[in-house]
Amino acid sequence: MMAPVVAADHEGEHQTDQCEAGEIISDDMTEDLRMKNVIISLLQTAITTEEDVGKSAANSLSLVGHLRPLMALTEWQGAFSTEKEKLKHLVPTKKKTIDPSDLQKPQPTVCLISCLAPVMEYLTEKRSLDAGDVRHRAVLGQIMSSLVEEMTKDHKEIRGKSVQSVCQEILVNLAGCYMDKVMDVLLVHFQPHSGSTIHPAVVNTLASLASSHPHGSVPFSKAILSTTAHLLKEVKSNEADLRFSFTGAIAKFSEAILDYLANIDEMPDSTVTIEHYNMDANIIYETLFMTWLPQSKDNSIRAKILEAMAAMTPFLSNALVLEKGSQFITSLVSLYKKFSSTLGPNLEITLCLSQLLDVISSSDSVFLDSILDPILNVMFQQACISPDYSVPKTVKNHYEILRCYDIIMKVFPEKLVHVLLTKLDSSEEKTKIGSLVILKHLLHLSTEVLGERLTDIFEKLSLKLNETNRAVQKVIAQIIVLLGHHGCLTGNKGRTFVEFIVQLCAVKEDDGSKSGSENVQKETLSEMSSNILQLLTTSIPSVEPVLWPHLLEYIMQKDSTFAIPAITRSLAFIANKKQETNSADYIIDYGDFQHSPTPNCLFVRLLVLASVPLEGGRGIHILKFLHRFSTNINRHLVDLWDARIPLLTHYLEQNESVDSDQWQNWLFALLHDSLEQIGMEEWNCQMVTTFVDQFKFYENHSKEKSFSIRCVAHVLTLVANRQVVQDHLDLLFNECIEGSITDIDCSVAFGLTSSRHLELVLNKLETIYNNQVQKKTNLFAFLKDKFNEEKKQRNVSLIIQCIGKAVENAPFKELEMCADGITKKFLSPCLFNYKDCAPILEAVLKSISVLAEALKNLMAENPEFSLAHQEELLHSTISILQEKSIPIHLKQLALDTLTNLIQLPPNISQLTRCSLLKACFTTIFTKVSDISQAELEIGKSDNQLKPMVDKLNILIQELLRQDMEQSTVDEIFTMLEPLLKLDQELSRKVATEILLETLSTFSNNIRIGINSANNFAPGPYMIGAMVPRCHDPSEDIQKASIQCFHLLIRISSLFEGNSEDAIDITMNCMKNIGSGEDIEKNAISKSLSKVLIERTQHHNLLALMDSLAELVVDSQECSARGTIRVFNDIVVNRGQELFQNIPAIVTKLHEKMLSMQVEDAPDLQQIVAESIHQLAIHSVRGVITSLLQLEFPVDSCARIIWISLANDTELSGDVLNILLDALSMENLKDSSEKKDSAPGSSLRVAAAMNVMFETRKLEDICREEFSRIFSSLMMLLSKGIGKDSSSEYLVTLDAIRNLFSSVNCVVVASSIPKDVDLTDLTQLCSILTRLISSISQHAPSHLQAIVGGLSPFTSGEVPECMRVASSAVLAAIVTEKAGSDSFLIASIIQTLLICTSDTSVKVRQLALEGIQGLHGCTEEDVDKNATIVLAALIHGIEDEQSPEVTLIALQGLNKLLMNVSSIHVYLITASLALKVRPFIESSSDEHRAAAITIYAALAKFAEGDHRSTYLDYAQSILVPVLLHVTSDHQPTRQACLEALKAVAEVIDNQHLTTYLTSISSHVVFEKLVENIINAKSDILIEMYATMVGNGISYYKSQNPMMRKNITSLLSQILCFTQDSDNYRVDEALVNSVITCMVELLTDPDLDVRKTSAGDLGMVMVCTSKP
Repeated sequence: MMAPVVAADHEGEHQTDQCEAGEIISDDMTEDLRMKNVIISLLQTAITTEEDVGKSAANSLSLVGHLRPLMALTEWQGAFSTEKEKLKHLVPTKKKTIDPSDLQKPQPTVCLISCLAPVMEYLTEKRSLDAGDVRHRAVLGQIMSSLVEEMTKDHKEIRGKSVQSVCQEILVNLAGCYMDKVMDVLLVHFQPHSGSTIHPAVVNTLASLASSHPHGSVPFSKAILSTTAHLLKEVKSNEADLRFSFTGAIAKFSEAILDYLANIDEMPDSTVTIEHYNMDANIIYETLFMTWLPQSKDNSIRAKILEAMAAMTPFLSNALVLEKGSQFITSLVSLYKKFSSTLGPNLEITLCLSQLLDVISSSDSVFLDSILDPILNVMFQQACISPDYSVPKTVKNHYEILRCYDIIMKVFPEKLVHVLLTKLDSSEEKTKIGSLVILKHLLHLSTEVLGERLTDIFEKLSLKLNETNRAVQKVIAQIIVLLGHHGCLTGNKGRTFVEFIVQLCAVKEDDGSKSGSENVQKETLSEMSSNILQLLTTSIPSVEPVLWPHLLEYIMQKDSTFAIPAITRSLAFIANKKQETNSADYIIDYGDFQHSPTPNCLFVRLLVLASVPLEGGRGIHILKFLHRFSTNINRHLVDLWDARIPLLTHYLEQNESVDSDQWQNWLFALLHDSLEQIGMEEWNCQMVTTFVDQFKFYENHSKEKSFSIRCVAHVLTLVANRQVVQDHLDLLFNECIEGSITDIDCSVAFGLTSSRHLELVLNKLETIYNNQVQKKTNLFAFLKDKFNEEKKQRNVSLIIQCIGKAVENAPFKELEMCADGITKKFLSPCLFNYKDCAPILEAVLKSISVLAEALKNLMAENPEFSLAHQEELLHSTISILQEKSIPIHLKQLALDTLTNLIQLPPNISQLTRCSLLKACFTTIFTKVSDISQAELEIGKSDNQLKPMVDKLNILIQELLRQDMEQSTVDEIFTMLEPLLKLDQELSRKVATEILLETLSTFSNNIRIGINSANNFAPGPYMIGAMVPRCHDPSEDIQKASIQCFHLLIRISSLFEGNSEDAIDITMNCMKNIGSGEDIEKNAISKSLSKVLIERTQHHNLLALMDSLAELVVDSQECSARGTIRVFNDIVVNRGQELFQNIPAIVTKLHEKMLSMQVEDAPDLQQIVAESIHQLAIHSVRGVITSLLQLEFPVDSCARIIWISLANDTELSGDVLNILLDALSMENLKDSSEKKDSAPGSSLRVAAAMNVMFETRKLEDICREEFSRIFSSLMMLLSKGIGKDSSSEYLVTLDAIRNLFSSVNCVVVASSIPKDVDLTDLTQLCSILTRLISSISQHAPSHLQAIVGGLSPFTSGEVPECMRVASSAVLAAIVTEKAGSDSFLIASIIQTLLICTSDTSVKVRQLALEGIQGLHGCTEEDVDKNATIVLAALIHGIEDEQSPEVTLIALQGLNKLLMNVSSIHVYLITASLALKVRPFIESSSDEHRAAAITIYAALAKFAEGDHRSTYLDYAQSILVPVLLHVTSDHQPTRQACLEALKAVAEVIDNQHLTTYLTSISSHVVFEKLVENIINAKSDILIEMYATMVGNGISYYKSQNPMMRKNITSLLSQILCFTQDSDNYRVDEALVNSVITCMVELLTDPDLDVRKTSAGDLGMVMVCTSKP
């Protein structure tokens, strides 16, 4: 039906005859001979250095071996023998040497062994070997012998594994079925006195057999161990590898035997016992112990020997143990000392020792008594080694030693405990810790087991509680818990143990005492001890009498402070328990305590500690204890504390952090209420004394001491005894002077006390102050003593701080009487005399401020009161502001003080007011400038600055009230103006607020008289300055500025003589923006503009406009925007008054626009440009001429102006007509463009048109002149190709883009690229093609105009650049089907057919591309022109001058074949197939892809009688298409897939079609072929034989991909066809394929060799006869 067509590959002719004439396979070759030859070839391939190829050959050999196991194994043995024989003849001679590179390669025999491993694994898995077949056993015996022989030789590694391990794996694998055979072969090499040394590999293999097949190897274990016992004696000391192997094997043998015995009931031989191995085990153990171990010098060998000894120990006979057990143990013990420096943890020795002790203790342990001491000594040394938990062996050794102690404890408990307790007296830390660790381990035994030894341990440990070593203390603490469980912690000795735990609880983190080599963290030790104390309290009832109430004594000990959390937690638990059970010992007797605690001592101590509740979590525990212990403090406190303490406890439980001040206030209230509840003066005095006495418990300046001092003050308010108060005030002041307490604590204490004893406090402070002042009598001596001077300053500072706190807390009536005295005696002298002393000055200013605040409150009750020394204080404070050397924070305090003082009567003088204003302004704005941005972001500045501003406003209001003149306002504004322009928001805000307050005060208090000025001079200037601030981004600044503007208009109107009604009418428009929270900027601008347009006088207009023009650039964008809007509104409404100044104004505005450009404010430029547009209304030509005189390219500001002009529909028409006249046809025809300097130059005009088109406002005129505009711009663009200034011509492309946008073709405009390099015509054509494509889709109505405008430019009279541009556009229009206008397409095709003969190659290419659009015409036009167009394209295929032309022709045929009718294709099919077929073998990937695509397109016409014809063509190209489907060239890959899909559709195979459709890009060739085979198409199956014949030639291809793919393809075809006689391929072809695959086993490409080696086995399996 279909004649086979053999395809030739692109490298040569058919090679089938060479394959058929191969030497390996012939037509008459028998099946067995072919199989044998393949096996031999695969074995030769296995002898390769490439791992992948070797594995593939081994896999194929496995498949072949499954069919012919005997043949495969026989041939392997033969090949192995042959290669081994060759090695014997490779001995170098004098005349011939071996290449050194060959020595690096693995020997062939080694490669064969590596190949055998997977083969043998596969054969055993598939059970291909017959254990009963004598032939199999014979050849396997030879192989095993060969393997064992090779295993005993030294070889290099092969593929990452040693030869010995590979042989071992094979033998172990075979042992599953041939254990006896494997053992026979191995045991031949495992014999004593054999004349040669036993190889370690043999021993390792026996060990592996015991490990992998323990139950199968045990029947041979007796013989193996017997032989081993003899062989061990023959092994020399220098045979380290063999000793390693033997020791490891002995351990494996032992494990196998023990496993066998553990499952003896399931084993075939149940008579096996340990006694069977006693004799051999004895010999082995003694040999290892007596001979090997002493001879060994290597540490690792010693460890292995000891491991083997430990493994053999269970098999030793009782007789040997009783006879030599003590000798063995003594020797092992000595090994610790001998090998301690080398074996590290000595785990192996310990294992041997534990095994021996276990065996001996279970039989007869009497003879251990004589050697017990050395055993214990050595064991103790090991126990003293701390385990390293990062090294598992050390941990295992430690616990194995403890296991040895368990064994000895069963036999010699008394002696063992005695030895351990004796070692506690050692001075070495390591010894003490070791004995304690062992004792701790032994104490886990029951009380009955320990017996009397428990008492001995307890008594001994009670003597060791004075231990200072932290590591030792830690272990003792852990032991105490165990002693508690044994009931030992009772009586006085029990208390000593508890005291030891309490001391450990008190260990603090900063304790510098360290003892011992072990680094014990203090915090960890303290926490552990705390947990131990709680454990003793809650879980061991017998310990409770030791704890209660004796733990109370530790509360009063300073050293136990850090143990308070643990103590109070324990006491709270016990107290709660006793209270609930009404225990008789709940009420305690304070006389029983050694440290004599009293109720008030406990109360004070615990209350102070509770003031810092989070320290160790002690707050909750203290409060709970006090709550349950309240009756023992004072019976009157029970109800109060029942109500208060639970609330405090709940607060701590619910909060992780605590507000310290709030918490301490609660505790102060608890203290105050508790003392009032008790109501005894004696108790109050005792409490004060107790607080003072306990100062020593706390560090200076600690939180606890600070709280304690304030508690003293609170208690003093309840004390009536004046002498007690005075004494304690003296004490506090002296303590503060000495540095024991802080100044703030002392002053607060004085202040709190003054609330009840003000007179006593002031008298005490006056006395102290006078003493300090009197020291000035000896002036010279005092000045010489710097220390005394500093001390005096500190004392005075402290006195003044106390005065301030006293004033703050003093009752009003007492303060009224003392205020003048305080000022005269303390404040005024210090303020005047101590300006150079910052501490005193700070204290004085704060005290004066506090006094002024207090006096203001006082005057609310007594308005007649006045401060006598106010003026003196004011002048002294102002001088502080004026002094530059004084720090800013002190000046802030001075300002605060002045603010408070000035509010006190009487009024200050004028001179004082002037100096005060200047000093205050300087101070506050220095502070503003120092505030950072970070402080602004977190809001810190408001807290710092607002009080200062408020105070300053009060000062300004007061000053203005006294001097209400506009000059004063002008001076204030002059100071504020620079701040109004700053970028810092805070500066603008402060300045605006101050100005608003100033104007408000001035406006409310102004009085216009006869002699007053007739205008407000600074008004226009101030109004202009406020316009930007009215648009400020800050809402606060904005509102304040609007109010300022309102006030300025009002003030100006008042000076101009306007009535209040007229002013109100003018300001009505400001009412809506002057109130409300959300103010729109546009509304503000409109309102401001309206007011200014109406109220500004003509003579003030220019000054106002000049001010606004300067302010269009502001630090805040929205402010500048609002200013420009106001400026623009004035220009619109009153611009005619500025006619003569318009040029200067435009120049200035253009400069400001450039300044805005630098500041990235293009939208602001637009508003300014609108003002220029308003000016252009009066002179359009003058404005345009000026703009065209600007430099090219157009700057951004000029662009904005052009856009503004284009937005005016009346102006834009005139502007565009002027520009079109400048861009005339005469300028386009001039090939030499002159320098772009004239105003009407083409590029500047194009740039201007581009900007105007961007506005999208010129649609009508652009539609009318579209053909003229488009063609002119297009030709101007083509003139720029290849010129040095081509980048300048891109403005023309921009103009075209915006032209389409103007006519609402936005999508077309977006398709035009922006950044291109117009260096050649190809790039221009690409741009034009994309442009026409977009026009055809989205604006086809413009195509007719484009064609009409560009068609004349295709003639040969115009330059090539214009012909190419016009041809590209016409071809693109045809390609895009001309908007479905078939008539237009037909006319363009006629034009392009003429262009196919153009002299320009580029034009011919474009013409061929264009005529491909024939399918867009009507059916009549297609039928009319199809033949001539197809002929032109076929003729283009034969073009020998340009490969590009032939490629375009091939691609054109692909397009047309999908659209023309069948009748036109049938006539050219034969010619087309003949001319296209060579391109499949072309060296060009693009041509190949196009040619294959044509064959895919021809499938459309495979109908009826033409179906078989197409399949004939497809049969000829199917093999190369399949082989190229994995090409690196993506179009080729895609074309192959499309061709295969086409064939699948023609043969109507749904499975294949579905699969091919699912492939995206990456093709796995083997999977593709598999799916083709699985499709089981009869038509394809009929092609298989032809495909095999056609494909054989590709085995000789020069392309490795082709050779690899043809191997995979034909392998799978043969595997399919040979299963059935109906599809079977001719035997000769099969032999040819196999021959070629065998040849490829030596291919130079690795992937090809790997594929051939991997597939050959599969082919042999499939093609072999059953």
